[in-house]
Amino acid sequence: MRPQQITRYLTGRDGLTSAQARAVRLGTVEIDIDQDSPRHAYEQVADALREQILAGKIGPRLPSIMQLTESTGLSRVTIINALTVLEQEGLIFTRRGRGTFVMPEDERPKP
Repeated sequence: MRPQQITRYLTGRDGLTSAQARAVRLGTVEIDIDQDSPRHAYEQVADALREQILAGKIGPRLPSIMQLTESTGLSRVTIINALTVLEQEGLIFTRRGRGTFVMPEDERPKP
């Protein structure tokens, strides 16, 4: 089942419309977006990625912006905004033409 089909299944005709959540599985990255939440979609994406980074479930390389865009059904700008938040927090870094990577634990800022 493709990610768009999963999204349609979860939010579509099968009685789960009250949740209106999109659950997308991409490798080891799982992102839940609650459309009824007062939080912006990019904040929810950043939260999901942050949680998985801190748990050591993703890395060293994150899926590409295009992969995240296609699998979540969210806009490219939303994904970029989420990644920018994580980059500002020091959890990830981006190398143009190479991808986005999880910052090694010993190089992350201390909370």
